[in-house]
Formats: sequence, C-alpha cells, structure tokens
Amino acid sequence: MGDKRQHAGYGRSLGRSGRDKLAYATALALLAGWAIYAFAHLSPWAASWDEVDFALALDRFDLLAMQPHAPGYPYFILGGRLMRVFLDNPAQALALWNLTLTIGSAYPVFALARRQLGAPHLAALAAAIALALPMNATLATGAMSEGAALALLWWYLWSLTAAAERRTTLAWTGASFAFGLLMGTRLSYAPFGLGLLLLWLAEAAASRNGSGRMAPGGRGTAIGRAVGWPLIAAAFQLLWLAGLAVAEGGFAGMLSLIEAFAAGHFSEWGGGVATVAMPFGDRLLLFAGDNVLWTGAFARLPALLALTALLLGAAVVLRGLEPPSAPDGSRSRLPIRRLVSPAALLALPAFAYGAWALLGQNIAKPRHAAPLAALLAFALAVFA
Repeated sequence: MGDKRQHAGYGRSLGRSGRDKLAYATALALLAGWAIYAFAHLSPWAASWDEVDFALALDRFDLLAMQPHAPGYPYFILGGRLMRVFLDNPAQALALWNLTLTIGSAYPVFALARRQLGAPHLAALAAAIALALPMNATLATGAMSEGAALALLWWYLWSLTAAAERRTTLAWTGASFAFGLLMGTRLSYAPFGLGLLLLWLAEAAASRNGSGRMAPGGRGTAIGRAVGWPLIAAAFQLLWLAGLAVAEGGFAGMLSLIEAFAAGHFSEWGGGVATVAMPFGDRLLLFAGDNVLWTGAFARLPALLALTALLLGAAVVLRGLEPPSAPDGSRSRLPIRRLVSPAALLALPAFAYGAWALLGQNIAKPRHAAPLAALLAFALAVFA
C-alpha cells in the first residue's frame, strides 16, 4: 500500500513537471512569435510632435530646443541611441528600445503572478494576459517613452515586492535602482514611488515598535535603514538629474527649463482638471470608462469586452464554489506591515497614479492610462 502511494505521488509530481515545462515552452513560443511580429511592425514614422522631439534628440540632446522637452527622459534617449547600432531610422530605434524592454518585462510579470498563484502554468497565462493588451503592443512598437516606462514599471513593482519580503538593504537598493530608471525614462510615473514610501514607513515603524517581526539585523540595523534607505533612493534620482545638469550647463539651467515646462503642463496645454472646462463627473467617466477600460483594456473591441466579461463571470462562479479558507494567523500586529503586502504594493501606487492621471494629465491621450489598464488586466488574471 505504501509503495502504491509513493508511486502515485511520484506520478503526480512528474505530471506537474511536464505540465510546467509545457507551459514554459508555450509561453516562450508565444512571446517569440509576438516579438517577431512586433519587430516586423515597428513604426518607421514619428506620429506626433513628441515623437519628433524624441527622434531629434538621438542626434542632438537639447532641452532648450525641445529635443526632447523637459524633463529630458535621458534613459529613454540613451536606449534609443544604443538601438541606432541596429536601426538607422531614429523613430524605429526608439521603438526597438521599447520593444526590447517590453519583451524583457515578461519575467517580472511572470514572477509577480507566480508569487500569488504558485503554479507556473497559471502564472505564464496571467503574464500573457497582462502583456497582450493591444495598448501595450501599440506602445511597444512606437517611439513614445510610455512603452519603455511601462516595461520598467513591471521590473520596479517586482523588485518592490521582493524588497518588502526580504527587508534587506540590497533588496531596497534594487527597488530604488529600478525606480531611478523609471523616473529617468518617464517622470509622470512618479506616483508609483508611493510603494517605496510605504516600505520605508514600515521599516521605520519596526524600529520604533517592538511588536511585529523585527527587520533582519535587529533594532539598530532597522534604525540605520530608516535613515540610510531614503539616501539610497535619492542617490539613484540624482544620478539621472546630474546627467541632465551636465548636458544643460548646470543645475540652475536645468531647473529653469523644468520649471518652465511644468508651468506649461499645468496650463490649458497640459489638459489638467484645473484648466479644462469639463464637469468632473464627465472627466471621471471619460477617464475610467474610455481611457482605462474601453480603449486601454479592450481596444474598442466589443468581442474582447464580451470575452473578458465571460471569463470574469466564470472566475467568480468558480471562486464561489471553493471551500472557505482558514483565517491567516500570521497577520502582522503592525498595521503598517499590511500596507506592504504584495497586493497593497500593486494597488495603492496604482490608485495614486490613477488620481494623478485623472487630475493632472491630459485625458485626451489614452496612453496616460496604459499602466492602469495593464495592472487591471494583471489583477483580473491573478486575483479573479
């Protein structure tokens, strides 16, 4: 009898291993096919004035000449220049950089999904759903910085959840580095920095309160982190800002250009809530209903909307049939620790960015809602 149980368990293990290998192979094949198709459809044109400015910056980086406009997006321009080795067309070089980073972001999306789902084949499916949005493909094959920024956002969120789990200076440094790359690529994603702030507050609370799990290394180390970790995060921001200052002849000149751009952004040109004569309810409906859902998530395709509704309904029914889970007795006694759970570190920064995109961004441009659409698709795939 014992031998039969052992053989049965071994057979199930082999079955899971084979299923996981098949999932990996299928996911890699789909990713390769998508990458080849996207590479064949890289946009050879600069489709907007912003893209023209980015393309011109590959030959001459000059904020004063709006090549590109402030804050400069230095890491995006650097990536485009690296791609000029392979493609001479500047718009296509920028698009290739977007595509390269988008392909690379498959790993952090998969890792985030696997942390929640456990099963590799389900995590691969969730990653495919999150990355296969039509909006993502559009940004990945164009010359705007959102494509690179969205890819780096996934790396940042993955490193952020890893830092919350490990609570080491090395993990915090990795998350700070990823956030520095994100800010040097697209500064408008700054609200996602709320995740770092929450993580730092949790460590500061641990250093003042004896309850809850102490950070590795004891109370003294926790206090040192509460002081040193913000300095590490600031150093990675100063890195790209210092590069801009050198390019523009000093910090004074750089700050003057950024201030002038910010003044323009918060005028009628920027399309923020304070400068556009639109009732707030209409603005909210346009942003959430059109930019995030209808355009961002469903690409204005009724069939895609219907399929999503069908799958979501099936997921709700199946979840309702599951037996109730036992209460988790390992919940932290520090309320702040609950704010750095993986789900919270994805949701709270997303809400912060959503508020910024709704109130401070131009809602006539649905691409500003791309991170929200991608995170919504990920949440439905993982948590539904």
